[in-house]
Amino acid sequence: MRECREELGIDISVTDLFDECCYRYPEREVHLYFYRGKILRGKPHCRVHQSLAWVEPKSLTGYPFCPGDEGVIAKLSQGNF
Repeated sequence: MRECREELGIDISVTDLFDECCYRYPEREVHLYFYRGKILRGKPHCRVHQSLAWVEPKSLTGYPFCPGDEGVIAKLSQGNF
């Protein structure tokens, strides 16, 4: 919720856990949790990143993501949400 407020200028509610994974970077391993959420207030806009795009889930694989996000992106792009 804090990240969405700081980076996108929106307030959200968080519902259930959608996916999780472990990813090993060369220097450390991280456990990532992906939650479903709903926008309560505001319209998303770039406060930190260079660009923002709303796209169909099947188009997600055409965008660059961090390596640790690849599993959840594949799941979303296949319509598993």
